[in-house]
Amino acid sequence: MAERKAGPRLVGELAAAVGVAAAAAGLALLAAGRTWLRLTVSTEGMPAQEVAVTGTDALPWLRAAALVALACLGAVLVTRDRWRQVVGGLLVVSGAVLGVGAAMAGPAVTEARRAGVEATLAVGDPAVADVLARDAQPGGWRWLLLASGLVLVAVGAAVVVRCRRWPAMGRRYEHPREHAATDRADPADPADPLETWQALDQGRDPTR
Repeated sequence: MAERKAGPRLVGELAAAVGVAAAAAGLALLAAGRTWLRLTVSTEGMPAQEVAVTGTDALPWLRAAALVALACLGAVLVTRDRWRQVVGGLLVVSGAVLGVGAAMAGPAVTEARRAGVEATLAVGDPAVADVLARDAQPGGWRWLLLASGLVLVAVGAAVVVRCRRWPAMGRRYEHPREHAATDRADPADPADPLETWQALDQGRDPTR
């Protein structure tokens, strides 16, 4: 009975965790595909050209990590107990991968910038490409990805700690009236003793 009274609060807690994590995973997926670095480059006698570096240009696996986080959210709703803890652990890992990837992406962004400049201007010397790209303007999407990863880590940790108290899809979380109706219709319930004896006296099976 105590579990049913606490049900609405725990359902709200679960819904809030899944909603926050879904928003964070969606933002991470968006941030991974947006421009992290934009610059204008030119060489003598050629018009200026723009080079843009996205998160997936620098770290191609970012999108996959964000999709794993989204998949974990669906699994949180349909699993329970130990399996839900495993899913929460996967959510922590995917969030950490996204956050650490964003925080440590500097060298990867630099390499992607070099490749973009070389491809745009046909410059074969990376040192020249670095000089041409010295006025690069960084964007804020990388740091949004970092924040999203931290949120996913926090929600995943909450799932691991709280999941045994949260409801899952199953009969024990249905409305009590549904249980009562099901119990009344259960053919295994004992019948009235008088009706049982009358049925036996008449040669009928009282269980049918």
